[in-house]
Amino acid sequence: MAIMRPRRLSGSAAAIVVAGLGIWTATALAEPGGPASAPAPQRPTTSAIKFKVPAPPHAPTPNGITGLQTNFVVPPEPTAKQGTVYIWPGLQPLSTGENYDRMGNGVLQPILAWTDGGGCSGKGPDGGSSNYHSWWIQGVYTNLEKDLDGNGRHCLTGEAMEVAENDSLHVDMILSGSTVWTTTVINRRSNRQVTFDMDLRGQQQNMAVFAIEPWGDPIFEQNVTFTDTTITYEKPEKDNVVLCTSMQSYGWTGVDDPNPKLGGVYDAETKSCFYDTFKVPAMTRG
Repeated sequence: MAIMRPRRLSGSAAAIVVAGLGIWTATALAEPGGPASAPAPQRPTTSAIKFKVPAPPHAPTPNGITGLQTNFVVPPEPTAKQGTVYIWPGLQPLSTGENYDRMGNGVLQPILAWTDGGGCSGKGPDGGSSNYHSWWIQGVYTNLEKDLDGNGRHCLTGEAMEVAENDSLHVDMILSGSTVWTTTVINRRSNRQVTFDMDLRGQQQNMAVFAIEPWGDPIFEQNVTFTDTTITYEKPEKDNVVLCTSMQSYGWTGVDDPNPKLGGVYDAETKSCFYDTFKVPAMTRG
C-alpha cells in the first residue's frame, strides 16, 4: 500500500516496480546466467492518476497540499474470491518537499479494500479477517521506510467500515493543525463515517494520487470515477494553469486515455483546483 521509489529489474525489458503501485511495464525476467525466459502469465497492474505539483527547477520550492476532497461510488464486487483490490485517493510527498526527511516516502490513503485478510491492521470491519465478505474502507498511513510504532509496523490505520455496491463515499483529507492530518470517509447512504488522524510531523505533501491497486491476481475489470474533487494548496501559483493541469496518468496499456484534456478550475481565493469528474480505467494485464 505504500508508494516506494522505482527500482529496476534485469530482463529482456526493464520493469519499473513500485511497491504499492504495481509493475508499470511488463517484462520477461532473465534466468540467472541464461537468456530471458518465456513471459510469465501477466497479472494486473495498478492504474492511477497523479496530480504532482510543479517542483524545482520549474518552481523555486514545491507547493504543498493542505486539503483533498473527493467522491466515488463503491463498484460491484470482483467476480472471483482471489487476490486483493485496493481503491484509494491519497497524498504523498516529494523528496524535494519541505521536511521530507521527517517521515520519508509514505502515503496517506483511505483504502477501499476487497480482500481475504485484514489489510494493514490485520482486522476488517468485524474485528477479524474479512474473507471477501464485502468491500470495506478505512484510513491508512503506510511507510515502508519507517518503524511507525516501535514494534516494526510500517502502517497505521483507523476504524474500518463495511460498505456495499453503489454506496456513495465522500472523502475529506485535511491538514487540521500544523502537523496532523484528519481523514474522514462518509457513506452517504448509511450516514456512517470513520475518521483517522495521522501526525506527519510537518512533512509537506506534494502529490494527490487516485489509484486502483492489485495484489495477487484479482479479477476486477471496473473503471472508477472520482467526482467533485478539490485539491487545496498552501500558496497560490503564479501560473494557475500549470497548477491545475499538472496531472500524470500511468499504469494502463492498450486503452485510450479517458482524461486527455483534464484540467481543473482554479479558485484564487481558496488556492484550490476543482475537477468535476475524471476516471481511473480498469487495471490491465501487462
